[in-house]
Amino acid sequence: MQGANWKEHEVLQRWSSVKLAQFPQCKNSEVTKIHIYDFDQTLFVSPLPNPVLYPPSTINHLRYPNSLANGGWFMNSDILEYSVLCRKGKDSGKWNLTVAELVSMSIADENTLCILLTGRSEAQFTRVIEEAMKQFQEDFELSRGFDAVCLKKEQMTTASYKTSLIVSLLDFYSNVNQISIYDDRERHCKMFREFLKNYAETVRPALIPSVVIVPAIFYYLPSDVEIELVHNMVADSNKIVQSINERKKHQKHQKKKSFNKSGVSNGNFNIFHLHNSAMHSSYALDVETTIRLQEKAIHFLKSFEDLDADAIPESLDWFLYPYIPISLHESVAKVSVNDIAELLHEDGNVRDANSLASNIQKGHQYHQRSWQIKDFVYVAHGNVIGFRVEPADTVSEVPASSYYTYLLLAGPKSISFYTSQEMHNLRNAFHHYFVIDSKDQEVFTTYLGVYHNFRLKSAR
Repeated sequence: MQGANWKEHEVLQRWSSVKLAQFPQCKNSEVTKIHIYDFDQTLFVSPLPNPVLYPPSTINHLRYPNSLANGGWFMNSDILEYSVLCRKGKDSGKWNLTVAELVSMSIADENTLCILLTGRSEAQFTRVIEEAMKQFQEDFELSRGFDAVCLKKEQMTTASYKTSLIVSLLDFYSNVNQISIYDDRERHCKMFREFLKNYAETVRPALIPSVVIVPAIFYYLPSDVEIELVHNMVADSNKIVQSINERKKHQKHQKKKSFNKSGVSNGNFNIFHLHNSAMHSSYALDVETTIRLQEKAIHFLKSFEDLDADAIPESLDWFLYPYIPISLHESVAKVSVNDIAELLHEDGNVRDANSLASNIQKGHQYHQRSWQIKDFVYVAHGNVIGFRVEPADTVSEVPASSYYTYLLLAGPKSISFYTSQEMHNLRNAFHHYFVIDSKDQEVFTTYLGVYHNFRLKSAR
C-alpha cells in the first residue's frame, strides 16, 4: 500500500516531537487500530537509582521532582543519554524484548498506527529519544519506525498530556475500533482504563480498549558512572537554587511563582551535599548470580526429608545483594589500599595492583573474583541459608583457617552476614547441613570492592 501524505495525518504532525522522514503506511480512513507504547521501563529498560548505593531517603530525593531544583533523576538527560549510547545491540539489555516484538508487529500492520508516548520533556529529551528510536529500528532490523514519537509538552502534567493526545487521535481517526496501551505504571494503567471506558461509553460505543501493565525490568548504571552523574546533577541543582536565592533578594515582595527555562518551579529548594561512607568491604554478587544461587539453594532444601521445602522459600528474607566480607570479623572495617593490593596479588592477571587497589578503596572500581560453593547450610532458627565457599582459582592453597568462609543468601534483616566462627557454631548446633557433591558444585563470580553509601544531606 502506498504511504499516505502528512495532510491525511495532520494530528501526528501536530503531536510528534521527532519529525520522522516517513509517512504512515495507511490513509486516515484505513486506520482501524492504534497501539500506544510507553518508553521508560516499558520498551526501553531505563536506569534507576541503584539501591545498593543510597539509603531510601536519598533515593526518594533523587527520583521525585520536588526535591532537586532541576527535577532530579528523570529530568536529567545525561543519565538517559549515557544509558542509550553505552548499550549497543538487540541483546544489550536495553530493550524489553517482549514489548519490542509487539512493537515490531504493530509497525508491520498497515492498518495500525504505532505511537511511542512518553512523559519525558520534549524540550530536554527529544534528541536522545530520537537517537534511541534510530537504534531501536537498527537493532531489530525494521524498515520503518514508529508513526509518531511524542514527548510531553511544557507546563502539562504527564496524565493530562497523554489523555489529551489520545483524545486527539481517537477524534481524528474516526474508523478506529481498537486501541491498545502498554505502560509499566499501574497508576497510569488504571487512569487509562477509566478514561477509555468513559470515552467508549460517551463517544464511541464500538471502541474496544485494551490497557496492558508491563512488568518492569530493572537496570543500573556502572556505580562509578552513576555517582559521577549524580554529583553533577546535585551540583547543577545547587547552582539553580543559588540563582533563585539571588533573584529573591532583589524581588522580596514577589510572591507569584514562575517557571525558568528548564521548566522547574522557582519554589523553595534546598542546597544539598552528597556525602559518602563505606557500607561494607566485600566480594559482592550481581543480580543474575544471586538469583541462580538462590534457585540452587532451594533445590538443596529438598534434600532434607524433615523440611517443607516448598513453603520455606516464601518465608525467607532473601538478601537482594549478598556478599562475602573482606574482613571475616567486621564487614565495615576500614580496608587499606595495601590490604586490597594483597588480595589482588593472588590474581596473576592483575598488572598494576596498587593503582587498582586505590580505585577499589575509593569505591570507583571493582575486580572480579571466582569462587566455588562447597557446603550448604540451612538454619531453621532465624531462617538462615547459605553456602560455604572457597576461591575457585586457589582452592589447594587455601589455609585451613579460611575454610569457614560463608556466603549468606538469606537471614534476619537485622544482620548482613555472620562471621565464619558464627556460621561454624550454627552449623554445629543444627543439622541441616551437608557437603556438596562435586557434580553439584558451582563456580560463580563476585566483584571485589569497598561499597559506599551515598546520602543527600540538606545544607539547611
